[in-house]
Amino acid sequence: MLNLNFPPKLLDQTYLDLPFPRHSSRLRYLLSYYGLALPAVLRPHLLHLSKTIKPYRSHFIVTRSEQQRWFDLFDLDTEKGKAIPFTYATTSATLVFMHLLSELGINFKYIRHVSSDIDFVTDNPALKPNHYYSYTVELSDLFALSSGRVMLELSSHIFDEEDQSCAKHTDYFMASDFKEEQLLALRASHPSDKQTRFEKVSAYTGQLSHNEIPLRAQDNMGVIYGQLSGDMNIVHTTPLAARLMGYPKPFIQGFCTVNLILSQLASQKGLELRQLQCTLTRPIFVGEKLNLFFQEDRFELVNSSKKIVAYGIAKTS
Repeated sequence: MLNLNFPPKLLDQTYLDLPFPRHSSRLRYLLSYYGLALPAVLRPHLLHLSKTIKPYRSHFIVTRSEQQRWFDLFDLDTEKGKAIPFTYATTSATLVFMHLLSELGINFKYIRHVSSDIDFVTDNPALKPNHYYSYTVELSDLFALSSGRVMLELSSHIFDEEDQSCAKHTDYFMASDFKEEQLLALRASHPSDKQTRFEKVSAYTGQLSHNEIPLRAQDNMGVIYGQLSGDMNIVHTTPLAARLMGYPKPFIQGFCTVNLILSQLASQKGLELRQLQCTLTRPIFVGEKLNLFFQEDRFELVNSSKKIVAYGIAKTS
């Protein structure tokens, strides 16, 4: 539980439980998703610093047929796909994230996924189909950046049916377009030493030129990944909505990029990953050609304009 009046600390383990998002009932899920998403883009853009944000808990199951759709999306045969530790928890995480934004008062259209840090705790981190997994997430940090921006740090934990830890995630989402007076209290009461990492992520320049893997974001990748993960944000799925938001075409979800990199490093390079740190610098538009470079424990994903769209570290031990 994060009390935003003070430096963050876990005050207790009282979770807010969310029901399992049943994707088999597509209409029911879409009603839940857009019931949260539409108010989220219409409400005033605020930052409620006086609230105490409790951690959330949910659970998920990926069926064998759903898992195969993940393999198909990332162009993997079944045997290779089974070994990939995909982020299947996003089926639950999407709705949890929408609830957290609502509690904070943040308008959804100003949110951008910036980074994912994943620690694979078990020796075999790939999750199994038709197994029950639980998922907890808390707002573990909140700090101000320059130019009216705020960074949200979400820490999540996945457990198997025997309550054994499978993976730990730390994800960073940047909320922009705040007025400076909205951030004065946050800057004064909640200094952080993490700003340096995120102030200029888009200024990162490529340094790798070895072990190139050519890739392409499929034309319908945003739609298919949205159906699999539950992230049905219309800037990822609808050309008209993307243009209205100032983009030339839809772009794939941040977690879709993370899973694309994860799948390629594991399947093409045969890496048994223990840790992945992925920073997202620019949108990847559907239909876009990409190149993934990998050297030792570092990687870079480059678009057809030679711009870095993601970079990070992939460790095997």
